[in-house]
Amino acid sequence: WEDLWIAAKQNAMLGCPRRRQDAQPGSTRPGPRQVLYMRGEEEAVEIPVSGTWVNARVFAQPSPVVVIALHPWGPLGGCMDDPHVKEICRTFGKAGCSTASFNFRSGLGSGASSVEDTVAVASWFVEPQDGEEPLARQVLIA
Repeated sequence: WEDLWIAAKQNAMLGCPRRRQDAQPGSTRPGPRQVLYMRGEEEAVEIPVSGTWVNARVFAQPSPVVVIALHPWGPLGGCMDDPHVKEICRTFGKAGCSTASFNFRSGLGSGASSVEDTVAVASWFVEPQDGEEPLARQVLIA
């Protein structure tokens, strides 16, 4: 437990965001994939979910598989900057898979919204958008 507590304190010191602001009424945001450049590196994107969005980092590759790396529990400092999340994305990215990591929208007592966030990120990859083909056909949650 001591190692877990030390890791949680270190993550908290990284400045991992706890909550993100909701979209302002009347504000416009780019379409879900209009900001994706597929430059061969991770890109920061905002993925829409329930009238707001999750901040995510995606590495889109020509692969039928996307690996979504979920971070540890937020109240203990978990966020997409967690070293385990980064290692999962790095490893699967080198193997040729597309990868995604993101920050959940909320913390305690929010299991349903965490599931909704994960489904939104998966859907962003596997559903056609803006007249384009899906970026992936299979999703692996890590």
